[in-house]
Amino acid sequence: MHLELLIAVLGWCAVINLALLLLWAIFIMLAADVTVSLQQRFVDLDKSSILKYNYLLMGFFKLSTLMFFVVPWAVLHLLS
Repeated sequence: MHLELLIAVLGWCAVINLALLLLWAIFIMLAADVTVSLQQRFVDLDKSSILKYNYLLMGFFKLSTLMFFVVPWAVLHLLS
C-alpha cells in the first residue's frame, strides 16, 4: 500500500513539474517581451541575459525533475 502511494505521488509530482516546465517554455517563446519587461522590474539585466538565465533555469528545473521524480518513479514502477 505504501509503495503504491509513493509511486502515485512521484508520478503526479513529475506530471505537475513537467506541465509547469512546458508552460514556462511556452510563455518564454510566445511572450518573451512581456517576460523580460516583467523581470527587468526586479533585476537590472538586459534582455539577452534574462533570456539566457531563463533557459539555464529551465534546464536545471528539467534535470531536477528527471532526477528527483521521473527516475525514482520509473525504478519503483519497474520493481513493483
